[in-house]
Amino acid sequence: MKRAETAGAGPRLVDAMDVRRLALPTALLVLAVVVGFFAPGIWTFVATFGVVQALLVMSAGMLFGRAGLLSLCPLGFAGISAWVILWFNVHLRLPFLIMLLIAALAAVPAGVLVGGLALRVRGVNLAIATLAFGVAVASIFNRHPFPGTLDAVSRPLRPIGFGSNRMYFLLSVAILVAVGLALEWYGRRRWGRAWRAVRHSERATAAAGLSVPRVKLSACMVSAAIAGVAGGILAGQLEGALDVRSFNPILSLTVVAAAVMFGAQSLSGAAAAGIFAAIIPEAFRRFGWAIEYPQILFGIGAIQVLSQGGGGISSTFPWRRPVRSTSPAPTVREPVAAEAVPAGKGEPVLQISDLTVRYGSLAALSSVSVTVPAGTVVGVIGPNGAGKTTLIDAVCGFVDSYSGSIRLDGKPIDRLGATSRARVGLRRTFQQGRAIPELTVGDYVNLFVERPLSPAELDDLLGYFGLPPADEPIGFIDVGTRRLVEVAAAVASRPKVAFLDEPAAGLGGDESEMLARRIRGIPARFGCSVVMIEHHVELVVDVCSEVTVLDFGIVLTGGTPEAVLADPKVEAAYLGTDVGVLDDLVTERLAGTAVGDAGQEVADGRKAADGESAAAGAADTADEIAR
Repeated sequence: MKRAETAGAGPRLVDAMDVRRLALPTALLVLAVVVGFFAPGIWTFVATFGVVQALLVMSAGMLFGRAGLLSLCPLGFAGISAWVILWFNVHLRLPFLIMLLIAALAAVPAGVLVGGLALRVRGVNLAIATLAFGVAVASIFNRHPFPGTLDAVSRPLRPIGFGSNRMYFLLSVAILVAVGLALEWYGRRRWGRAWRAVRHSERATAAAGLSVPRVKLSACMVSAAIAGVAGGILAGQLEGALDVRSFNPILSLTVVAAAVMFGAQSLSGAAAAGIFAAIIPEAFRRFGWAIEYPQILFGIGAIQVLSQGGGGISSTFPWRRPVRSTSPAPTVREPVAAEAVPAGKGEPVLQISDLTVRYGSLAALSSVSVTVPAGTVVGVIGPNGAGKTTLIDAVCGFVDSYSGSIRLDGKPIDRLGATSRARVGLRRTFQQGRAIPELTVGDYVNLFVERPLSPAELDDLLGYFGLPPADEPIGFIDVGTRRLVEVAAAVASRPKVAFLDEPAAGLGGDESEMLARRIRGIPARFGCSVVMIEHHVELVVDVCSEVTVLDFGIVLTGGTPEAVLADPKVEAAYLGTDVGVLDDLVTERLAGTAVGDAGQEVADGRKAADGESAAAGAADTADEIAR
């Protein structure tokens, strides 16, 4: 069965692409098992340490590579788990795997704490905060040593039948494989894909109806649990010899560096990092070679990977690279002709009343009122800096404060945040493309729906918009097609209103004409109204039944496209003619409103509005800049 036929059927444990991706870790693990099982003496002990390192770098790598969070305390998580499993071993001995599970879960609350930090700080600030957390954990271990290490009451921790170094190593490898496969499986689910969404754009994640705090917290919890497994295995490896030096917080820096260098968000990178950290240094010592050489190689490799800005060494291997789809494209389905709802005749689904947004003394929007009837396509046009994107941001919940009211189906939504507004039926696209290159077309669309689309539903949606097959990686398609993917994702959940912010950007003439037909048919096919922000006036006239014109943050006029374009005020706004008439209108509309000095500033010229446009653009990409 082709992957395209199962793309919408939900998460899969393995598929053809997974087999290719698992080729490298399988080869590395087979090599490690052979070395660990047949090599004499110290080598099995060293190989087990490599498994511990692989789990630690997987913990840090999945957090950074998948969710974009830089945490420097994986050894802190591991230390908590090691302390807990040793306590159980001394006071309440249980089967090893049960104690290991409890110990891993014991590290999760610490992951929640780090996740709470991630909600407030980012980047370097988050790294420093988590490093401080690791130092605090190590200080606690100094005051409260690991149970059984000082009083000689500890019992053997390794399970029956796995007491030898050789057998314990094989058990550790099995646990590593299980954790890696579980991570890959969860990464294919909606909330696992949401980690990558947060990494690329928190605003787009919220617009998909996903809670950004929940996504970050889940990533930190999973990271802590994986590091906890590493700590439990290390406790069984060292048993009574474990002390705080094994969890020196400075060592976390090396772990994170290895995670970034090897691309340890995957099992491939984790296995390679584990071998490099354990097997290679020991081999150099055994052969009498200078042990500084592996460190030099590590430094050179880290610099090379960081300079490339990619996904680590593992992403450079052919079996880790995404491949183009070999599935046929979905059958293109032309939209069914639907009679447009006459202007002002439909029942209002969205009512925006006296909406005012201020940035300091500047009013980006001033008493803007727009009504969106059910089953219509409404256009919002205006020159640069007119306040169009600010309007979408405010309505969809991305503006912290505004005055006025917004009602959806007659119910006020002003107290709802962006995620909640998306869930009750407001979806949007962005001026700047937010499609995630690492995902396939089908995976990206399913990110926006509560229930994964069935194969037939997904094929029908993609065929309607003329998109590539579901298993085509987004990284392989052009910018214009990515915009269409975003439009398809926005309407996939059948919202009440879909805001499309310049959907034709990057499209050619024929593609724009095709898009016009698709957008015109969205209300009839998906049961949602459309508000379209667009600079292409011809597209607006062709698609929209009603048009609202903004300039300087106020509504110049509204009505049918023909009436709007015939209005001299619109000509003045776009062509700069009869500016005196326009300035008189601006001053008149601002009179009596709580705008203060902004009225004169707006009437004097377009500079202030252009400055606001830049500010709005900066706000729209603030999360990407922070990353």
